[in-house]
Amino acid sequence: EHIQRNLIAFNIANTSMGPALSTVLYHLALDPLLQDECRAEAIELLQKTSIGASDLEKLKVITAVIKEALRMYPPVI
Repeated sequence: EHIQRNLIAFNIANTSMGPALSTVLYHLALDPLLQDECRAEAIELLQKTSIGASDLEKLKVITAVIKEALRMYPPVI
């Protein structure tokens, strides 16, 4: 039963993550200035020698792009 629940959870995450990522990338492709802003933010973070989960909250622009794409096109579960 435990394995079955994990497989169901994995399948839900897998089937909703692909379209969500595609939507984010599509909207970034439409806005080169936003792409540059996201790229600069990521490069700045990646120049650190070690990155942890707490560093993700520093990605303000990337987080905003992801949240807006999910708001506009919420995944179907």
